[in-house]
Amino acid sequence: MTDGHTTLTRRRLLVALGGAGVVSAGSGLGTSAYFSDREEFDGNRLVAGELDLMVDWSEHYSDWSVDENDDYVDGSLIGGDPDEFDTDTDGDGVDDFEVVTTGGDPSAVPSGYVGVPTPTEPLVAVPSEALNDFQYNTEVEAYPDADGDGHQDPILTRNQIASFNPGLTAEEVETAYRDQFAQVPQDLEAPVIDLNDVKPGDFGEVTFSLHLFHNPGYIWLTGDLVSAAENGTTEPEADDPDEEEGVVELLDEVQVAVWHDDGDNVLEPEEVVNSPHAVTEPSNITLTAEEALITDGSLREVLAELSDGNGVPLDADPLTETRDCYPNSTTRHVAFAWWLPVDHANEIQTDSATFDLGFYTEQCRHNDGSGQAPEETETAGGG
Repeated sequence: MTDGHTTLTRRRLLVALGGAGVVSAGSGLGTSAYFSDREEFDGNRLVAGELDLMVDWSEHYSDWSVDENDDYVDGSLIGGDPDEFDTDTDGDGVDDFEVVTTGGDPSAVPSGYVGVPTPTEPLVAVPSEALNDFQYNTEVEAYPDADGDGHQDPILTRNQIASFNPGLTAEEVETAYRDQFAQVPQDLEAPVIDLNDVKPGDFGEVTFSLHLFHNPGYIWLTGDLVSAAENGTTEPEADDPDEEEGVVELLDEVQVAVWHDDGDNVLEPEEVVNSPHAVTEPSNITLTAEEALITDGSLREVLAELSDGNGVPLDADPLTETRDCYPNSTTRHVAFAWWLPVDHANEIQTDSATFDLGFYTEQCRHNDGSGQAPEETETAGGG
């Protein structure tokens, strides 16, 4: 193209287009940008939960000594009506209530009496209104027991602790509440059951109070036979027709019953225990003696059952078809009673047995309660 204008040849046109392209590209690089924003979640944590099982207990032992039926102890009425018993049968200056020998026969328990150690195999019967006295008179060991008198110290509730100590924070109240209970075995100074002269007719019982903190859990009762020995054979023992050489008959003659208890240390026709179910108000469930019974049999049989796998599963509600977890921060009682029937004698002379009892717990969440072999069992005592 001419006529005084710049001649635009095809070459110049391509150069011009190329230059425009370069300019266009340069302009794009110069104005590139994007919108942005940042949301950060700092300080994330994963903290392992806690599952802590603590216990307290009260142990009773009856060898039929004369002070077991005292209506008063140290001059103070422990239970019943002070005018109910006004006879001093043993001449010790203290009024007594009548303890009836029943020899293991439930039909021999008079009306108004309670058969102990169990209603199905009572060795003696105690008047119902004197049961508190009998339990106090036969209590031999407990935790907590700060003064070492063999009687359990009162267990205070959180509300009582806060009321008596208004300056404590909620955290300090909780610490004081838990300090009442034992961490086993570090707080166990000696075996709970430790008896050296058991005779036919003797019986005893330990009620363990279980306190599960932080999370709900499945609980098992565990145990194991540590050792058993005949410790030689006396002449009367050798002459007894029931004596078997090399067999520790004490394990077969001592009988045991374990049950869900309401805290009074006696197996009764009804045991009222805390409900394990989620409720808006505190509630209880009522178990018959049969429903409350966890296991029974000879000491040998029960220890074999407790040492099999994870032990004996404890069901927080035996009334349901499925096994229920124990809620956290709920107290439940498990009683372990033993007795040596009066119709056994020489074949058990000098026999001894040492055994463990304990409780094992696992979290409920993500768990079906079938249990795994515990790496460490909290041992509650032996004897």
